[in-house]
Amino acid sequence: MNSREFVDNLLRNKPVNRAGIYDHGPWSATYTRWIGEGYPTVEKDGKQVPAYYAEHFGYDMYFAGGWFDAMPLPELREVVKETDEYIITRNGAGASVMNFKHKVSTPEYIDFSMTSREIWDLKYRPHLLKPDRKRLDIEGTKRSLEKQKAAGFWTFYGNQFLWENMRASMGNYCMLESLLLDQDWIHDFNRVYTDFYKSQYRILIEEAGRPDGIWIYEDLGYKNGLMCSPKVL
Repeated sequence: MNSREFVDNLLRNKPVNRAGIYDHGPWSATYTRWIGEGYPTVEKDGKQVPAYYAEHFGYDMYFAGGWFDAMPLPELREVVKETDEYIITRNGAGASVMNFKHKVSTPEYIDFSMTSREIWDLKYRPHLLKPDRKRLDIEGTKRSLEKQKAAGFWTFYGNQFLWENMRASMGNYCMLESLLLDQDWIHDFNRVYTDFYKSQYRILIEEAGRPDGIWIYEDLGYKNGLMCSPKVL
Protein backbone atom coordinates (compact mmCIF):
# COMPACT_ATOMS: atom_id res chain seq x y z
CA MET A 1 0.00 0.00 0.00
CA ASN A 2 1.53 3.34 -1.03
CA SER A 3 0.88 6.65 0.73
CA ARG A 4 -1.96 7.58 -1.61
CA GLU A 5 -3.82 4.36 -0.90
CA PHE A 6 -3.02 4.60 2.79
CA VAL A 7 -4.46 8.13 3.25
CA ASP A 8 -7.48 7.20 1.15
CA ASN A 9 -8.12 4.30 3.54
CA LEU A 10 -7.82 6.65 6.52
CA LEU A 11 -10.34 9.10 5.09
CA ARG A 12 -12.79 6.33 4.19
CA ASN A 13 -12.45 4.68 7.62
CA LYS A 14 -10.90 1.55 6.17
CA PRO A 15 -8.25 -0.55 7.98
CA VAL A 16 -4.70 0.83 8.27
CA ASN A 17 -1.71 -0.36 10.28
CA ARG A 18 -0.14 2.96 11.33
CA ALA A 19 -0.76 6.69 11.73
CA GLY A 20 -0.50 9.02 8.75
CA ILE A 21 2.55 11.27 8.53
CA TYR A 22 2.22 14.94 7.61
CA ASP A 23 3.10 18.38 8.91
CA HIS A 24 3.16 21.87 7.45
CA GLY A 25 6.45 23.19 6.13
CA PRO A 26 9.07 24.50 8.55
CA TRP A 27 9.71 28.23 8.87
CA SER A 28 12.81 29.59 7.15
CA ALA A 29 14.64 29.97 10.47
CA THR A 30 14.04 26.29 11.14
CA TYR A 31 15.61 25.34 7.81
CA THR A 32 18.64 27.52 8.62
CA ARG A 33 19.21 25.64 11.88
CA TRP A 34 18.54 22.24 10.30
CA ILE A 35 21.03 22.81 7.49
CA GLY A 36 23.64 23.60 10.14
CA GLU A 37 22.83 20.24 11.70
CA GLY A 38 23.15 18.30 8.45
CA TYR A 39 19.80 18.67 6.68
CA PRO A 40 20.32 17.99 2.93
CA THR A 41 20.21 20.67 0.25
CA VAL A 42 19.63 20.55 -3.50
CA GLU A 43 20.50 22.92 -6.32
CA LYS A 44 17.69 25.07 -7.71
CA ASP A 45 18.15 28.02 -10.06
CA GLY A 46 21.88 27.99 -9.39
CA LYS A 47 21.48 28.09 -5.59
CA GLN A 48 21.58 25.50 -2.85
CA VAL A 49 18.18 25.26 -1.18
CA PRO A 50 16.77 22.85 1.43
CA ALA A 51 15.51 19.51 0.14
CA TYR A 52 11.70 19.39 0.16
CA TYR A 53 10.60 18.34 3.64
CA ALA A 54 7.74 16.07 2.49
CA GLU A 55 10.11 13.91 0.46
CA HIS A 56 12.92 14.04 3.03
CA PHE A 57 10.75 12.93 5.95
CA GLY A 58 8.60 10.54 3.93
CA TYR A 59 5.24 12.24 4.38
CA ASP A 60 2.09 10.60 3.06
CA MET A 61 0.44 13.79 1.77
CA TYR A 62 1.84 16.27 -0.72
CA PHE A 63 0.75 19.84 -1.46
CA ALA A 64 0.54 19.96 -5.25
CA GLY A 65 -0.59 23.57 -5.74
CA GLY A 66 -3.63 25.81 -5.72
CA TRP A 67 -2.47 28.44 -3.25
CA PHE A 68 -3.46 31.46 -5.38
CA ASP A 69 -3.51 35.11 -4.30
CA ALA A 70 -7.05 35.58 -2.99
CA MET A 71 -6.84 39.28 -2.21
CA PRO A 72 -9.27 41.45 -4.25
CA LEU A 73 -6.31 43.28 -5.80
CA PRO A 74 -3.79 40.48 -6.38
CA GLU A 75 -0.05 40.96 -6.06
CA LEU A 76 -0.46 44.40 -4.52
CA ARG A 77 2.42 45.14 -2.15
CA GLU A 78 2.60 48.86 -1.56
CA VAL A 79 5.37 49.84 0.86
CA VAL A 80 3.95 52.11 3.57
CA LYS A 81 7.03 52.32 5.79
CA GLU A 82 10.42 50.64 5.96
CA THR A 83 13.17 50.69 8.57
CA ASP A 84 16.24 48.55 9.26
CA GLU A 85 14.11 46.44 11.59
CA TYR A 86 10.80 45.99 9.77
CA ILE A 87 8.73 46.76 6.68
CA ILE A 88 5.04 47.72 6.53
CA THR A 89 3.18 46.96 3.31
CA ARG A 90 -0.42 47.33 2.19
CA ASN A 91 -2.05 44.13 0.89
CA GLY A 92 -4.62 43.70 -1.85
CA ALA A 93 -7.52 44.28 0.55
CA GLY A 94 -6.16 47.58 1.87
CA ALA A 95 -4.72 46.25 5.14
CA SER A 96 -1.31 47.39 6.39
CA VAL A 97 0.90 44.51 7.51
CA MET A 98 4.22 44.66 9.39
CA ASN A 99 6.90 42.00 8.95
CA PHE A 100 10.26 41.94 10.71
CA LYS A 101 13.35 41.71 8.53
CA HIS A 102 15.77 39.86 10.79
CA LYS A 103 13.53 37.44 12.63
CA VAL A 104 10.71 35.15 11.63
CA SER A 105 7.28 35.84 13.09
CA THR A 106 3.63 35.94 12.14
CA PRO A 107 2.64 39.16 10.32
CA GLU A 108 1.26 41.97 12.48
CA TYR A 109 -1.83 43.65 11.03
CA ILE A 110 -1.89 47.29 12.12
CA ASP A 111 -4.38 49.18 9.93
CA PHE A 112 -7.40 48.44 7.71
CA SER A 113 -9.32 50.34 5.03
CA MET A 114 -12.12 47.79 4.48
CA THR A 115 -14.12 48.85 7.51
CA SER A 116 -17.66 48.94 6.10
CA ARG A 117 -19.98 47.26 3.62
CA GLU A 118 -19.88 50.41 1.48
CA ILE A 119 -16.08 50.25 1.09
CA TRP A 120 -16.25 46.51 0.31
CA ASP A 121 -18.93 47.08 -2.33
CA LEU A 122 -17.15 49.98 -4.01
CA LYS A 123 -13.43 49.12 -3.90
CA TYR A 124 -12.99 45.37 -3.49
CA ARG A 125 -16.06 43.23 -4.25
CA PRO A 126 -16.04 43.85 -8.05
CA HIS A 127 -12.58 42.26 -8.40
CA LEU A 128 -13.82 38.87 -7.12
CA LEU A 129 -16.89 38.38 -9.30
CA LYS A 130 -15.16 36.62 -12.20
CA PRO A 131 -12.48 33.90 -12.33
CA ASP A 132 -8.95 35.21 -12.83
CA ARG A 133 -6.61 32.83 -14.63
CA LYS A 134 -3.60 35.07 -13.95
CA ARG A 135 -3.77 34.06 -10.30
CA LEU A 136 -3.25 30.38 -11.16
CA ASP A 137 -0.04 28.55 -12.04
CA ILE A 138 -1.77 25.96 -14.20
CA GLU A 139 1.29 24.46 -15.87
CA GLY A 140 3.37 24.36 -12.70
CA THR A 141 0.51 22.78 -10.78
CA LYS A 142 0.00 20.20 -13.51
CA ARG A 143 3.68 19.18 -13.42
CA SER A 144 3.69 18.97 -9.63
CA LEU A 145 0.48 16.95 -9.50
CA GLU A 146 1.65 14.45 -12.10
CA LYS A 147 5.05 14.04 -10.42
CA GLN A 148 3.64 13.46 -6.94
CA LYS A 149 0.88 11.13 -8.09
CA ALA A 150 3.50 9.06 -9.91
CA ALA A 151 5.54 8.96 -6.68
CA GLY A 152 2.56 7.55 -4.79
CA PHE A 153 1.70 10.56 -2.59
CA TRP A 154 -1.86 11.52 -1.61
CA THR A 155 -2.05 14.88 -3.38
CA PHE A 156 -4.05 17.97 -2.52
CA TYR A 157 -4.65 21.57 -3.51
CA GLY A 158 -4.91 24.06 -0.66
CA ASN A 159 -5.54 27.64 0.34
CA GLN A 160 -6.81 29.69 3.24
CA PHE A 161 -10.49 30.55 3.01
CA LEU A 162 -13.31 32.66 4.46
CA TRP A 163 -12.26 33.36 8.03
CA GLU A 164 -8.62 33.97 7.16
CA ASN A 165 -9.51 36.27 4.26
CA MET A 166 -11.93 38.26 6.43
CA ARG A 167 -9.34 38.67 9.15
CA ALA A 168 -6.68 39.76 6.65
CA SER A 169 -9.08 42.18 4.95
CA MET A 170 -11.13 43.92 7.65
CA GLY A 171 -9.26 42.92 10.79
CA ASN A 172 -10.35 41.00 13.85
CA TYR A 173 -12.30 43.80 15.54
CA CYS A 174 -14.33 44.82 12.50
CA MET A 175 -14.90 41.18 11.56
CA LEU A 176 -16.14 40.14 15.00
CA GLU A 177 -18.33 43.24 15.41
CA SER A 178 -19.83 42.73 11.97
CA LEU A 179 -20.69 39.11 12.77
CA LEU A 180 -23.25 40.62 15.15
CA LEU A 181 -24.01 44.06 13.72
CA ASP A 182 -23.84 43.64 9.94
CA GLN A 183 -24.55 40.01 9.18
CA ASP A 184 -25.67 40.78 5.62
CA TRP A 185 -22.16 42.04 4.85
CA ILE A 186 -20.57 38.93 6.33
CA HIS A 187 -22.91 36.69 4.35
CA ASP A 188 -22.17 38.61 1.14
CA PHE A 189 -18.41 38.56 1.72
CA ASN A 190 -18.46 34.81 2.25
CA ARG A 191 -20.83 34.14 -0.65
CA VAL A 192 -18.65 36.14 -3.05
CA TYR A 193 -15.50 34.39 -1.87
CA THR A 194 -17.08 30.92 -1.97
CA ASP A 195 -18.17 31.44 -5.58
CA PHE A 196 -14.77 32.89 -6.48
CA TYR A 197 -12.92 29.89 -5.02
CA LYS A 198 -15.24 27.48 -6.81
CA SER A 199 -14.56 29.18 -10.13
CA GLN A 200 -10.79 29.24 -9.56
CA TYR A 201 -10.57 25.60 -8.55
CA ARG A 202 -12.86 24.56 -11.40
CA ILE A 203 -10.29 25.95 -13.85
CA LEU A 204 -7.40 24.36 -11.99
CA ILE A 205 -9.03 20.93 -11.78
CA GLU A 206 -10.15 20.94 -15.41
CA GLU A 207 -6.79 22.09 -16.83
CA ALA A 208 -4.10 21.03 -14.33
CA GLY A 209 -5.72 17.83 -13.10
CA ARG A 210 -7.77 16.50 -10.23
CA PRO A 211 -5.97 15.96 -6.92
CA ASP A 212 -7.01 13.43 -4.30
CA GLY A 213 -8.42 16.21 -2.14
CA ILE A 214 -8.56 19.92 -1.33
CA TRP A 215 -7.42 21.28 2.03
CA ILE A 216 -9.14 24.49 3.13
CA TYR A 217 -7.22 26.25 5.92
CA GLU A 218 -8.95 28.23 8.69
CA ASP A 219 -7.89 29.38 12.17
CA LEU A 220 -11.20 29.50 13.99
CA GLY A 221 -9.75 28.91 17.44
CA TYR A 222 -8.32 31.14 20.13
CA LYS A 223 -6.44 30.48 23.37
CA ASN A 224 -9.41 29.04 25.25
CA GLY A 225 -11.97 28.24 22.55
CA LEU A 226 -13.64 29.55 19.42
CA MET A 227 -13.36 33.20 18.39
CA CYS A 228 -17.16 33.41 18.66
CA SER A 229 -20.00 31.12 19.65
CA PRO A 230 -21.25 28.25 17.46
CA LYS A 231 -24.60 30.08 17.28
CA VAL A 232 -22.94 33.14 15.74
CA LEU A 233 -20.97 30.94 13.34
